[in-house]
Amino acid sequence: LVTTEVFTASAEFRKVTVEARLTVEPRAGVSATASAVVAELNRYFHALEGGDEGEGWPFGGAVYFSRVFERILAAEGVLRADQVRVALDDGPFVECQDLEIGAGRLLYSGQHQVIASAVRTNG
Repeated sequence: LVTTEVFTASAEFRKVTVEARLTVEPRAGVSATASAVVAELNRYFHALEGGDEGEGWPFGGAVYFSRVFERILAAEGVLRADQVRVALDDGPFVECQDLEIGAGRLLYSGQHQVIASAVRTNG
């Protein structure tokens, strides 16, 4: 007689929050661009539909700073990202660092803060 036991446990989630200061393209709306960046970050960090391939965040997958920066630059209306900082849970915000979330864990978005400014023109 052979038996099998299956144990399941719910995933442990970590909150990821991004603070970004950016400059918008000359013809883009400041508010619309900030909203587009927040929407892109929420999509990217979604446990089931996020990640690099849009097939869900990988269990234990690190938050790579370069990927977060790329997502911000890819949002409609962004000319440049002037500052990007990322935090896990309620920890400190860090710049230019990858963040390990821990084996078997997933992410969810916190309240991303995006400050968008119009491009300055001379004259």
